[in-house]
Amino acid sequence: MKMLINLKYTVAALVASLFLFACSKEESVSIDGQARVAVAFESVNEVETSIKMNAASGNYVAQQVTVPFNDDFELVATLQTQHAVQIGRKVYTQGNAASATTSKTVLPNGTLYRVVVYDQSENYVADRVYKVGEPITNVFLLDGGKTYTFLAYSVNSKDDLPSLSNQQKLADVNLVNLNGSANLMFFKRVVTVKGGENNVSLVMRNLFSQITTTIDANAVGVIDECSAFISPHYGTVNVRLKDSTITYLGSTVSQNLSFGGFNTKKIVSTAAVLNHAETTNGILTIKKIIAGGTTRENLVINNLEITPGVKYNLNLTLSPKNGISIAGSTWAPGNLVYNNGNYGFAENQGMYGDQWQVNALLPIDRGAGSEGQQAYDPAKDPCTKVTSHGGNWRTPTVQQLQSITGANRNEKPIFHVRYDMDGQPRASYNGVGGLFVGTTTQPAPSDIDRYLFLPYAGERNWGQGSMGTYWTVTPSSANNERFQFNTGDVTWPYSSQYYNAGGSIRCVKK
Repeated sequence: MKMLINLKYTVAALVASLFLFACSKEESVSIDGQARVAVAFESVNEVETSIKMNAASGNYVAQQVTVPFNDDFELVATLQTQHAVQIGRKVYTQGNAASATTSKTVLPNGTLYRVVVYDQSENYVADRVYKVGEPITNVFLLDGGKTYTFLAYSVNSKDDLPSLSNQQKLADVNLVNLNGSANLMFFKRVVTVKGGENNVSLVMRNLFSQITTTIDANAVGVIDECSAFISPHYGTVNVRLKDSTITYLGSTVSQNLSFGGFNTKKIVSTAAVLNHAETTNGILTIKKIIAGGTTRENLVINNLEITPGVKYNLNLTLSPKNGISIAGSTWAPGNLVYNNGNYGFAENQGMYGDQWQVNALLPIDRGAGSEGQQAYDPAKDPCTKVTSHGGNWRTPTVQQLQSITGANRNEKPIFHVRYDMDGQPRASYNGVGGLFVGTTTQPAPSDIDRYLFLPYAGERNWGQGSMGTYWTVTPSSANNERFQFNTGDVTWPYSSQYYNAGGSIRCVKK
């Protein structure tokens, strides 16, 4: 019996040793030998600057600049990145770390891209040209267990793919005299391959800025003509692929914008590539525009903050000059917003804006400075920080709001849905629900900015699209008065609420 037990242990040990040997042999095979490496485009990571989200648009407002248009209207320019947050990380610009986010974009099938491989001594091995969406059959045959540098680039074209210069050494490989308006995307990764099958997914990033410009003239009428350009821009560059360093050649020029959609109230340009080092002095010049029968020339938007590799929307909206006048008071043309040290107003009255506590210099949940207080303090009034639209703004008192809305339901001209009026259409600003002040009917599209519109911007983190809550600085017991309404009624338009609840602010001129 003892011999049988020992025999069982011996057999078990032999099986275990064979198993370990097999695993070890398999692992060795996976490291050494020929490595077949297939590479395939996955996506483009769109880098976004560290700008707080604007609840009004779901985008990131970088800056707001205003220039006069005519006696009654002005052009409000808002620069914002295009994509919603997906991934938080760090980016490095000129040696400085900055918070950023990325989101992914897929290129159209048929887009050309080139992949170049260098060995661990930085010597050229091979390169291949591929098309997005096609099966990867032309693989790289490399040595398992060794380390290689993979470079890839594309200009988002089905027909054009720039050639390489000085490709034999990684330190020297360049794209020379590249068109500065090319939509250049780039990838680099160091990979240690194993014997057998390997896959490398290409996640590229934009090296140049892209700006799509929209001009919204709903407030004034049809746009018949527009020519514009953005500067500064370099028409030709060199790109060192080892570290994606850009060398700008020659002098700066302007990048013309190409618009479509004329004879409507909104026109949109194709995405314009802007090739320049990071700047706080980007300039949009509207050489000529004819909108609503008014002709203007040489309108200039200065001090645009532009970072290489970021895709932007530049939205230009014609708004009532300095605000909306009702009963002797001038009200802001949009709800209050804050971003990265800049105070301003939402691009139009249909956008929700930020949520605030009363007497707080920052929107809710933005850290120190976002905590409010009941007692009014001009130094803590965020409206006073707005310099656009002529400046001289403040958060309203309950008396100021009641002077245009009334203290009770429908005491003043208001257009809003009510429970006791079946079939009445919902008040809306270009499809956004809310409440009009100064009229008892839905205004014509050309007249919507002649009246104050308060959208259903919600309260803190709920109620968007179904209720509106607008602060005043007037105390009430331990609370502050606010104007509130919902999709059903305006039964008790004014009520008190703790100052630290979230609410919208519509500023008024002092």
